[in-house]
Amino acid sequence: MVSIREFSKQHWDVGKSNESLEVFIASDPLVHQFFHGPTTLSQVVNGLCLEVQQESPELLARSEHNVDSLFAILSVGLRRMVILSLESRVLTQPEHLICIIAKHFATRGYEPELTKEQKIVAANMLSLYEQWDNEMRRQRASRSNMLKPKV
Repeated sequence: MVSIREFSKQHWDVGKSNESLEVFIASDPLVHQFFHGPTTLSQVVNGLCLEVQQESPELLARSEHNVDSLFAILSVGLRRMVILSLESRVLTQPEHLICIIAKHFATRGYEPELTKEQKIVAANMLSLYEQWDNEMRRQRASRSNMLKPKV
């Protein structure tokens, strides 16, 4: 059984990791273009960290983040969001923004250039995003077609 002290320390550590991840993501000025509505970057990062915590809590054990840790975290978050949406569940705005941010970081330019391994992870995220996006478009089109009157 986990003591209250250990439980509190775990939550404190996760909170510190969430904060450093948010700072790292926010350091990209283009990310802020996705947040014109009521959803904040903090909400998205908290949701992302909750999803990652369920599957790969070791990814959140860092106090500082870099491109490798960001890609690993976004890969898990994107995969979990794709699974949720394909299970016929409509994603909330923060959940959808996890997918958009994953695509953004997979496609943006990096200086210095990404390593071969990082390029592979980015390509895999982009491929998953594109497959998911195509499926969502197909599903919307089929629902739209069912609403059209038969002539």
